[in-house]
This record gives sequence, C-alpha cells and structure tokens, in this order.
Amino acid sequence: MTRWGTAIIAALVAAAGGLVTGYALWGSRAERLPHVEQRLQALQSELTTLQTERQDIEGRLQQLTKEEERLAQENTLLRTERTTQQLQLEEAEHGRPLPPPTLPPK
Repeated sequence: MTRWGTAIIAALVAAAGGLVTGYALWGSRAERLPHVEQRLQALQSELTTLQTERQDIEGRLQQLTKEEERLAQENTLLRTERTTQQLQLEEAEHGRPLPPPTLPPK
C-alpha cells in the first residue's frame, strides 16, 4: 500500500505542479482575455461603421462623377450651339457664307 500511496501522492503533486506552472505561464493572459474580447468587438463595430461610411462616400463620388460628365456634355453642346449662332450672325452681317477657319500650324 505504501507504493500505491506514494504513487498517488506523486501524481497529485505532479498535477498540482502542472496547474501552478500552467497558471504562471498562461494565467495572466487568460485574465486579459475578456478585455481583449471587448476590444475586438469594439474594433469590429468601428470597422463596420468605417465600411458603411466608405460605401456612402463611394456612392457620392459616383454621383459627382456622373454630374461632372453630364455638365461636360452640356458644356460641349452649349459651345457648339453658341459657335453655330455666331457663324450664322456673321454670315447674316456679311450677306454671304464665311469661309471655314484656317487651322493653326502644328
């Protein structure tokens, strides 16, 4: 019985030593786990917010780009109309069609 008692006591001492060693190595990390999980949740929430804001900004940028393209097309149309009206006025003043303008040298 002495051998079995010694073996059981040795096993209990080894188990207790393992627990103490394990706590010494990982216990402080395990204590920080709830704080780390809270921080992770906060960061995930912030990431979601930033992604939503980025999508909103991209949508606004697309709208502005479309508006800029529309205004550029409208500007081109108005310039064409203005040039046509000027030519018509000049032709009416001179009483004859004007020759096409000469292109500047390259």
